Amino acid sequence: MSNTFKNFVLVLGLGLFEFVQGAQVPSDGENNGLSKTTTILISIGLALAGTLFVIICTWPWFQRQFRKLFPQKPPPDDPVFIWDNPRRASGTSFNSFMTLDTSNLQRDHPDFPPPNSTFELLTATEALGRRTVIKVEEDTGLSSHDWFAFQNLKVPRNNIHYIQEIGTGWFGMVIEAELKPVNTASSRTRVLVKYLREDATTREQMKFLDEAKLYRDSNHKNIMKLQGFCIETFPYLLALEHFPRGDLKSHLLKESQGVTLLDAKGANVRSRMVVDIAQGLHYMHTHGFTHTDLAARSCVVGGAGQILIGDYGLGPVSHKNEYYWSSNVPIPIRWSAPESLECTESSIKIFKATKAANVWSLGVVIWEICEMGKLPYSNLSDEEVLERVISDKNLGLPMPSITNLPYVELRNQMSNFITNCLHPLAQHRPTVDSLIELVSKSL
Repeated sequence: MSNTFKNFVLVLGLGLFEFVQGAQVPSDGENNGLSKTTTILISIGLALAGTLFVIICTWPWFQRQFRKLFPQKPPPDDPVFIWDNPRRASGTSFNSFMTLDTSNLQRDHPDFPPPNSTFELLTATEALGRRTVIKVEEDTGLSSHDWFAFQNLKVPRNNIHYIQEIGTGWFGMVIEAELKPVNTASSRTRVLVKYLREDATTREQMKFLDEAKLYRDSNHKNIMKLQGFCIETFPYLLALEHFPRGDLKSHLLKESQGVTLLDAKGANVRSRMVVDIAQGLHYMHTHGFTHTDLAARSCVVGGAGQILIGDYGLGPVSHKNEYYWSSNVPIPIRWSAPESLECTESSIKIFKATKAANVWSLGVVIWEICEMGKLPYSNLSDEEVLERVISDKNLGLPMPSITNLPYVELRNQMSNFITNCLHPLAQHRPTVDSLIELVSKSL
């Protein structure tokens, strides 16, 4: 309630009170002064003014109770999805990390987006007409207990020396740092630290750890590795391998401006990239893992040019246009198999990722590699992708262009791989190991 309206009611009440005080109230048998009708009207006015005054005084209490009973949605022009940067001036004991003023961190890393205090990813105005998202999730029984069995990865917080903030994800910050090994004279290792914000819910804490479980458990040359963790107290910290060359998507876009991957040697390099990703995916499938967002942006480039499956949770921010945003859920529809989404005019139901759905996504990644990081279905809007690719299942990706893949035999081979991976029927798609065998023959 505005202050102007409050003041108006107060002035009205005081004015009526003064008016009555100054007027002559008629006695029996007298005609001078106020008439009975006027007196009644004034009494009603005073009653209304008094009622409004009571409402004004108790309005904040009513607002609090109303919000508890009926949580309000944001107005049309307010953002409905904001990721807050969880910087804190003080809080939980955090040793060297908490004594670090993150406002003074360098922020000029070339391969990652510059961080901001908040990310406004989708406003309610933009969300109008977007479909409601329904997630079909199984109870995985997530727990942090099994993490304590990995004592070799447990590191003291003061063994982490922070260098610069890289970006922000749903969970909190990602910070470049140096990790001092425990009980060894080895030199510091460059890592990227994922910092879980301190106000995360229990479910978010488990999701944060679950996303890193693959990196913790894997021992494969094409899977990113977890270098250490601190989860004995809040906030949780996960230290992951650092790859200065950045994600594969950014690498391909950068290389498309030159000739490194466009000559004969480069064509062979791209075949090697496909094999690397397929081998990493094969390892995942044979060890009980499936990928929920396989794309070029969720792979990294190693120092020797090898490709590893792994990311730091920055994809929805650094590659925002590659996701379909509905409310607070980013969906990689251009990489999603038709059976993984169920679309109606008003909703999108997301099903649990499967091996066959991962093969579909791998086919899209192969196309990305052939086309030097271009956006799949770039000529279609998100709604057209949902209709033609997901619902109707009648549109595949075009053959790689001659400009980006000038070698006819290799282009035909890659096109066949893509077509087979993008078969509308999941049971007719190739297995990852058979795909590795076929692509390896082109090396």
